[in-house]
Amino acid sequence: MKKIMLFAALVFAAAVSCTKEVAPEEKISLDVVPEGYVPLTLSARIDAETKTVIASKMLLWEVDDEVAVFADGAGSALKFKVTDCYTVGSFVGVKINGSVPAGAKTFTVVYPYSAAVKCVEGVATVKIPAEQVIPEGKTYDPAAFPVVGYYASAEGLPTFRNVVSFVKFNVGKTEGVEKVKLSFDGTVYSAGEIEVTPDGEDGVPAIENKCDAITTVTAAAGVAPETDHLITGAPRTS
Repeated sequence: MKKIMLFAALVFAAAVSCTKEVAPEEKISLDVVPEGYVPLTLSARIDAETKTVIASKMLLWEVDDEVAVFADGAGSALKFKVTDCYTVGSFVGVKINGSVPAGAKTFTVVYPYSAAVKCVEGVATVKIPAEQVIPEGKTYDPAAFPVVGYYASAEGLPTFRNVVSFVKFNVGKTEGVEKVKLSFDGTVYSAGEIEVTPDGEDGVPAIENKCDAITTVTAAAGVAPETDHLITGAPRTS
């Protein structure tokens, strides 16, 4: 098995697109509203012109994708689902549905649901997977690109922001590569948890790196030669 160590200083990308090309594994049933909860639909928009920011490989949301919602900046992650993706002018829009405790006023949203760890006093802890697995026929792990949005009210229309850095890599003509590892200059960890503090509905969030692992990417069918792939890690902020 061939392995590659990849050393990179990544660039923070502050925008996200809206229709993921990886299909969800299963449907999500959110029809039952628990006692003391109320149904809620949240909407957001993403500038369509930023789609090419991820090395021209658009990370796009799909209906039925799972999303984590924290009511009033705390508590357990509530599971919502994407119910609509649409385009209006230069913007891509998304709607998510679920239920929240009655009386909740603000909402911190993490996509995908699997990336959400916790939220305390409005600071969301988000997980960047150390083991990123590229499905056959794909060039990135769709679970490795978490984004965060903040709603000052249920009527808000915020912009979701990427909270990871990413790098494009290509193994050239080399065949038989099964694993690639990413290190920031060999000294800074790139995978694990980061703490995200939203800056209102449209600002770029503050991110504190709490990572404790090196990112490893494997590919189900091997890393394809002469093909651009993506790997993510914690953003470098200094």
